[in-house]
Amino acid sequence: MASGNQLLPLSQRLNDGAVNVVVVGGGAAGLTAAIAAADTLLKEKIPGRVIVLDGAKQIGAKILVSGGGRCNVTHDIVTPKDFFGNRNIIRNVLAAFPVHRTIAWFGSLGVDLKHEPTGKLFPTTDRARTVLNALLDRARHIGVTICLDHRVCEISRSGSGYRVRHNRGVIHATRVILATGGQSLPKTGSDGFGYQLVRSLGHRMTPTAPALVPLVLERSMFTQYFQASRMMWS
Repeated sequence: MASGNQLLPLSQRLNDGAVNVVVVGGGAAGLTAAIAAADTLLKEKIPGRVIVLDGAKQIGAKILVSGGGRCNVTHDIVTPKDFFGNRNIIRNVLAAFPVHRTIAWFGSLGVDLKHEPTGKLFPTTDRARTVLNALLDRARHIGVTICLDHRVCEISRSGSGYRVRHNRGVIHATRVILATGGQSLPKTGSDGFGYQLVRSLGHRMTPTAPALVPLVLERSMFTQYFQASRMMWS
């Protein structure tokens, strides 16, 4: 396992060598997956590396803006009904890593969480940076390599593994984890290109639709609200 987490400078390129696990996307899911993969390699005493490829020049943009800059990491009650997809698979995932384990895991990273009346769990510091720094520190400790400004262009099967082409070269991996996000915030990297990568590998996708969208109200609604407010306080 490579020692130390590396935020590689733009001028440094990765060699075309064998890598055990390549994680595409360095957001919350990608960093968590990379930490879990590196933990597994260490516990099983399997020689290898875990490399995160992220197209952004700065990591964790979506983490830093989530929850109004405070980063609500989870909810006190999470059920399969809260997700769209195969409920059986989701149920198994939630059973393997329920809310109390999520809280304990963040605690092991040094992030204490607090419960708010809405059911949301935030870091006690009320700072999303706390969560991002904790993930990066753990990745650094466990030996994950993070490569910024390495946007993945193509993934193809190659023998028993995968050939991952990015804007700075090619990496071969025995395992690939896609954590590119959806299409909710293109300027942070979640521009939907991950969907193309999934399809290129022969996977089917369920139809998608916008979910994180603003509410646009007619001006007349504000007038009605103002009039109702005046009646209440008059």
